[in-house]
Amino acid sequence: MLKIITLLILYTTASCTAIAELNHPDKGKYEMGHKEIGHWAAPEDTANIKNPRIGEPASVKRGEALFETNCSDCHGANGRGDGPMGKSLHPKPSDLVRSSGMHSDGEIAWKISNGRRAMPAWKNILSAEEIWDIVNFIKYISEGYD
Repeated sequence: MLKIITLLILYTTASCTAIAELNHPDKGKYEMGHKEIGHWAAPEDTANIKNPRIGEPASVKRGEALFETNCSDCHGANGRGDGPMGKSLHPKPSDLVRSSGMHSDGEIAWKISNGRRAMPAWKNILSAEEIWDIVNFIKYISEGYD
């Protein structure tokens, strides 16, 4: 039931955002969730935040389950930005496999925590530990590190 409620909230947010984005002055300048004229940048100080759970296989496993529950509807089961709800969004959800290598673990954690546009801020829904687990899963599917 919680997943259905969460999906309804995300769908409503995504629909409203998609409508608002139709008349955005940068319409047509989006690719893979990044603007051509500068991507979604986390604050500079987040680049140096250390991942407290890096190298923990159990963290990756927990992150996989959390990703499936909370992220895959937009980002797709394999993190490619091709989830069923993401198809109606503009800009499209990021291909996390492709883009995560361009960002530090701290930057990814900040983006998950704070959200932007149709992507909700997860910091009031997930614990910091759960967010790090998702970061580790994203890094695992993109880079294969343990």
